[in-house]
Parts: sequence; C-alpha cells; structure tokens
Amino acid sequence: MPTTKKQYREMALKSSLVRIDRYTVGRPFKEVFEDVKSHSAKCMNVYVRRGGVPARGGSFDIEADSTLLTSRSSETGMRINGAYYMVVDLNAKGSLATEVTAWGSKFNSDMYFDSFASWAKGEKPICPDF
Repeated sequence: MPTTKKQYREMALKSSLVRIDRYTVGRPFKEVFEDVKSHSAKCMNVYVRRGGVPARGGSFDIEADSTLLTSRSSETGMRINGAYYMVVDLNAKGSLATEVTAWGSKFNSDMYFDSFASWAKGEKPICPDF
C-alpha cells in the first residue's frame, strides 16, 4: 500500500492495474491548480460508512491533499484509509496551458478521473458519489 505520492507513481509504472491519463487543458497553471485544490478539498475530504460493520470494509476515510511543488508544477493525492488511491500531477505548458497526468486504478475509478478532469478543464465541478 503506497503511503506517499512518489511510491504510488513508482508502483503505477510497474502495474497493469493502474490507468494513467495524460492530457493538456487550455488554461493557465495557476487557475487549474486552484480549481483542483479547492474542489478536491471540498469533495474528497469525507468519511463514508456503508453498512453496519466497519470491520468488514464498510468505512472509508477519504482525504485529498494538494502540494505546490514549484510555481509551475503541483501534485494532488487522494488517500483511502491512509493509502494513496490516485495521484494527479499538474505541469505548466507555457503561460496558457497545463498538462494533467492522472494516475489511478483501472477498476471502479472513472468517477475520480472524471471529477479531476472537470476541475482541470474549468467545467461545472463534479464531486464523486461515494
């Protein structure tokens, strides 16, 4: 279970179970970072309890954190019960474009990829339905 974003990326490069989406959005890096940071904090810092028995996997502590690495790059991670489940890297490509690289599970994770994409593109924000 990767406990850092770096460990997650290293594991992802060796795994056939990880999906990596890379695309460029026509928005300045600073705008994309602020949208991803604010929406992930709002939508992904949640505690989900399903069913009545937490010991059977019915409870999920979901957290997101965004880090500005330089004035032109950042990383956002989503953890479930302490282990990274998804990492999104942002890198400025000139003054008006940002490259997005999203790393996540190939299985049952479309809603996470779609949420991050909507935030990066500046579209109506979509929060995952936990």
